[in-house]
Amino acid sequence: MHKAPALKPRDNAAEMLLRMKDYESVIPDAAAKYMMTRTGTAVDDDICYRMLAISAQKFASDILSDSITIARSRGLGQTNRATKETKYVLTQELLKEVFSEHGIRTFNS
Repeated sequence: MHKAPALKPRDNAAEMLLRMKDYESVIPDAAAKYMMTRTGTAVDDDICYRMLAISAQKFASDILSDSITIARSRGLGQTNRATKETKYVLTQELLKEVFSEHGIRTFNS
């Protein structure tokens, strides 16, 4: 897993942008650029695409982390007796609950 560069309190926005250039998001810049241009957003600076990709990665990571936490706390996993490995299934109901905790309204809620 990629680890974001640590920011110190004295860092300013310009330094943060410089550090972002070295960070590779799971979402490629080309995919972020495609999504932004498809929605009619045109930017001249490529760092905007990286910022979008990092933000989307952080959002997805938070949602999935909260989902697995809830699933574990409720014992929703299925354990394989031979390997003692527990597997969890990401369901729509679980996602709806996590989305509502984050203030996101879904169409079926």
